Amino acid sequence: MILKLFLFLTLLITTSFSMRCFTCDNESCSRGINGYVPVNCGNNVGQCYLLKNLNSQKVFKAGCLTMSCEALGNMYRASCSSCDSDSCNKPLQGSANVPAIGGGTTFNSAPVSSFSIVLFTILLVCLFL
Repeated sequence: MILKLFLFLTLLITTSFSMRCFTCDNESCSRGINGYVPVNCGNNVGQCYLLKNLNSQKVFKAGCLTMSCEALGNMYRASCSSCDSDSCNKPLQGSANVPAIGGGTTFNSAPVSSFSIVLFTILLVCLFL
């Protein structure tokens, strides 16, 4: 019984402390709020990012920040901005080319939900054994 409670609390804590960001990639970034997809970033991510074209200042990539914003901006030759609260890179409603999100992409496409799925499966197995 104690093991079951421990596993349940571990799952609860893991999912509740995960950073949440919106993501987009190229074309989906230009669709405004309809292009946004929220994702849980995982335990080691504490910031969201937006990448903007240096000339047009239009967002072309957004998601969970797994490296320094400066390094990411240099990699894409773009302007990078970061923020550190849940859903902080969400677009303003009704704005044209605000940071639109889509496809569930994160930088390097990290599978952020897999860990939670594994923990949930372990919890279910322990509860029914």
